[in-house]
Amino acid sequence: MSSVRTLKQIPRYLAVILMAMTLVVLPGLASPAFADEWPDECSPGSEGTALNQTPWHVQRMNLDLAHPHSRGTFPDGTPVKVAVLDSGVAMDHPAFGGRVIEGADGHSSDAHHGGCDSDGHGTVVAGIIAGGSEEGVRYTGIAPEAEIIAYRTLPAAELVISESDRPLVSLAIEESIDLAVAAGADVINISAGSMHTPGLEAAVERALASDVVIVAAVGNESEFLDQAPSDVPAYPAMYDGVIAVGAIDGSGAWNAMSNYGSAVEIVAPGIDISGPAPGGAGYIHGVNGTSFATPQVSGTVALMRAKFPEMTVDEIRERLFATADPPGGPDNNFYGWGIVNTYRALTDMDPTPLTGDEEGNAVQPQEQTVEQWPRVVDPLRETKMAAAFTLIGSVALIIVVVVLRKLVPVGRSRGWAPGTRKNLDE
Repeated sequence: MSSVRTLKQIPRYLAVILMAMTLVVLPGLASPAFADEWPDECSPGSEGTALNQTPWHVQRMNLDLAHPHSRGTFPDGTPVKVAVLDSGVAMDHPAFGGRVIEGADGHSSDAHHGGCDSDGHGTVVAGIIAGGSEEGVRYTGIAPEAEIIAYRTLPAAELVISESDRPLVSLAIEESIDLAVAAGADVINISAGSMHTPGLEAAVERALASDVVIVAAVGNESEFLDQAPSDVPAYPAMYDGVIAVGAIDGSGAWNAMSNYGSAVEIVAPGIDISGPAPGGAGYIHGVNGTSFATPQVSGTVALMRAKFPEMTVDEIRERLFATADPPGGPDNNFYGWGIVNTYRALTDMDPTPLTGDEEGNAVQPQEQTVEQWPRVVDPLRETKMAAAFTLIGSVALIIVVVVLRKLVPVGRSRGWAPGTRKNLDE
């Protein structure tokens, strides 16, 4: 009898399995509201693992050549202040050596959780900018003596933010920009993107007018920004005056997940990146995206501000672009002015772009036509394959359920005796 009861429950079990598979493989179908994911308190994320070798991106930035010229402190010994608008920063991680100031939450002026990171995104970003104080670990940030001001503008970086929730994110970034300017930030790093709003654009303009450099990620949707819809989450990177950053991999090649177009101004390492973990110890490895290319540039700008304190925002931008390593061809829709070169940005006596007119005036490389773009990698390939396999599996399970709903009553009616042509036809 127990076998009979089990068989009677098979269709119900299969239905539950089907629902579970769909929710696991396609979480976007049940994305929670952004506001519901914003906790009143912050619980630190997990500790990381040991770092046994110097990450490739640290080596790629040639910091051993750059740091004798600047480490992120002004001539009077005060540190350059870099505001990080992100998921928060684990301020107690030894990589920072106590150089993290806790800012307010972008969503609540009464809450100060910027020094806590439940996700890890912001801590890695801050580590790329100003890590390097942990003794015995072969990891250093671009500006290891700079100071971080941490603002929590995102509750969790992995959260899929719906279109209807983007105004809330834009508002958090907008308010945090103003807070950072008021706190005396010299550089603002925004490794996130949201939609355009008049308030966000105005906050950017106020910061630039206050001589604060803003560096922002162009995003990872693999969108051609010149033809993208107005709500593409690529702001504030697309605003005039903001240094817009794309990502390259370890070979120096543009990464296909990056958004591209005339808004892209410079690129930096953003694939297979390591950085401090949010739990206050250890390191995270193998993270990817323009989010992690952006702090490579912000750190470089911090060194430049320390080395050349008299330079304005526009002069910093011009020098940064003029000293970048240009791409091997007319690829400025992907590379902008080229790959950031921290050492040249600090040492070139009279930098001029490696691409220019006969008089040495700055001229961006010739743009490619749409037909020439090497769009050979689909960044959503794995997601699409997972969805396809889920659909196929779902159809197969439905067929099994239908068949069993037919066979189980027949088997029960004949006492589960071996089937014959006669009793199957009854």
